[in-house]
Amino acid sequence: MKYCTLCKRYVEPTKSKWNWGLFILLCVTVVGGIGYAIHHVFMKSKNRCPICATKQLIKYSPEDVEAKKLEKQEKKEARKEMIDNVKNKINEVRE
Repeated sequence: MKYCTLCKRYVEPTKSKWNWGLFILLCVTVVGGIGYAIHHVFMKSKNRCPICATKQLIKYSPEDVEAKKLEKQEKKEARKEMIDNVKNKINEVRE
């Protein structure tokens, strides 16, 4: 699943649709038609939104990225606080 920046939702990327006009035109040269078929079936990557057909797909939505950053920062602050508490307890025991 990838996030479509235009639809603003997660979608399953798909290949672009088969172009019959181009296929028939390339069939005039037999090698061209076969080449197009091979290219479409085997080499074309799944990189389009099935709803709007854009290529602007990203792994995570901007909101998810921001939430993950905040979560990391909170964990880092919690660890730092825990380390400070342990240091204070050690200093109390030494005194």
